[in-house]
Amino acid sequence: MVTCARVYIPSPKESDTMPTRFVIVYSSPAGSTRKVAEAVERALKALPETELLTLDLCHADERAATLNLIEQTTEDICLFVGSPVYRDLAVTPVMEFIQTLPATKKGPGKCFAVPFATWGHVCSGIALWEMATALRERGCLVAGAFKVPCVHSMMWRTQEPLGHGQPDEGADEAVADFVRSICNGLKSPAFHPVDLDTLLDQPPEWVAEMREKFAAPRQKFPKRVDEKKCTQCGICRDECPAAAIELNPYPEFGESCFDCHTCVRICPEEAIDSDPPVAAICELIRKRKVLMNEKPQAKFFMSR
Repeated sequence: MVTCARVYIPSPKESDTMPTRFVIVYSSPAGSTRKVAEAVERALKALPETELLTLDLCHADERAATLNLIEQTTEDICLFVGSPVYRDLAVTPVMEFIQTLPATKKGPGKCFAVPFATWGHVCSGIALWEMATALRERGCLVAGAFKVPCVHSMMWRTQEPLGHGQPDEGADEAVADFVRSICNGLKSPAFHPVDLDTLLDQPPEWVAEMREKFAAPRQKFPKRVDEKKCTQCGICRDECPAAAIELNPYPEFGESCFDCHTCVRICPEEAIDSDPPVAAICELIRKRKVLMNEKPQAKFFMSR
């Protein structure tokens, strides 16, 4: 079971009218972030008079309409933005989406934002801080943030993956409580945005290393294609969450790849692997878990 930090829920007397528009945007190569986004969605749908739009960033054709809604709405809007943590950071599609947000809404309402992250029991990194910083730069008021430990996405071939069975019902309930807490507090006279420095909850020496990663070009494992096995079916290209693959005539991997290994996982011919191979990467992951020694705890951040 996931251990969850306590969630503060303001009483109704502390809140005024809630925003009536909510947008959930996420990238979920392996499905865990989608599960958390669905928990957010269920909590929001339970609120009265809620208008809700959900965008899976795998569906590029829906991005323009979502961005237009955020820019044009005349009401307050609350944007939940979710990413898995890869190498301590948020994934490329999420950061690219944030960077395309309108710097200011045309309507009179405010734009609140709540970034959330999922991580595979090794290290939760600085993805929350990274997303929150980018959201604030686009004019959003960061109302809160949270992160939830989940099954590790690289361990689909192992019998005992880190975080097996997570997120579970306990995590869903904690997320729902937090969503209600956020919604009750948004229009409170005492509302103020989250201090982004509180999102850097790793040891200082790790934060310094992670911020160096944030500023540098993102590293990734080279991919190998066995041309004798590859049938050029195009499944890897069509399902890549970063639109990073082209067939020429065999798969080639572009700069937007963020090492989710979806292509390796779904290839029907098992023609794709990485260098080092996935089995070796899993061993590196287990060693890093011991090194980081981070408790697999769901954490929630909001102003008091």
